[in-house]
Amino acid sequence: MNTYKLSDNYKHLWISGNIHGEIRALVYNLRRLEAKDTVVIVAGDCGIGFEKAGHYENIYHRIKNTLEKQNCILLLVRGNHDDPSFFREKLIDFPRMKTIPDYSIVSVANRNVLCVGGAISLDRYDRKQDIVNRQLTRKKELPIYWADEYPICDFEKLALITNNGVKVDTVVTHSTPLFCYPQIKRNMERRVLFDPQLIEDVKKEREALSALHSQLLKDNYPIKDWCYGHFHTSHIEFIRDIRFRL
Repeated sequence: MNTYKLSDNYKHLWISGNIHGEIRALVYNLRRLEAKDTVVIVAGDCGIGFEKAGHYENIYHRIKNTLEKQNCILLLVRGNHDDPSFFREKLIDFPRMKTIPDYSIVSVANRNVLCVGGAISLDRYDRKQDIVNRQLTRKKELPIYWADEYPICDFEKLALITNNGVKVDTVVTHSTPLFCYPQIKRNMERRVLFDPQLIEDVKKEREALSALHSQLLKDNYPIKDWCYGHFHTSHIEFIRDIRFRL
């Protein structure tokens, strides 16, 4: 079980999403908003994996002084536009910026946060075609699509969390359960013309997180908040006393 039990010096928890590589812009906004003693969890689509590892080291060196000065840390959860290996293998592991694996627990500011990444890319057909075109022209570039992008409801890892006595009260995912807003993503009709399996796979994505939700309730976790990204809009609703925040 991956647990990030953070110092009591961190007093606040912020959730962001869909920064798509704009890590420096995120840190600029932390400075502009005078965020201090804050843990920022990015709920997927961090934009990790489109560049070599050295690129993220260079970014970190540019932002670390601000993060240190304001006592902030960035914890990155995978989305569909992220290379899962960076998160599974914790390839970014700086003192104040980390990629964290699925089913990590972040304990901070009197919260126990369960983080589960992944979603289906609506533009996966275009990305796959671009990869084929690169291969035909023998261009050697980094991947832009990862087939293992989908979320997983991992009952074994949930059981391990339960057996360790962790009382999860907050959930951060990239996508969201089937019953949450929005029910349909934009531009789906056009995309299924080239990718007929897309609707079924997106349904499975949401069903996996519905199963996660059901298991958490079955195990009597005191869930208060569920935060997610992926949909590029904002929305708040209460369902069974849980505040779902997009």
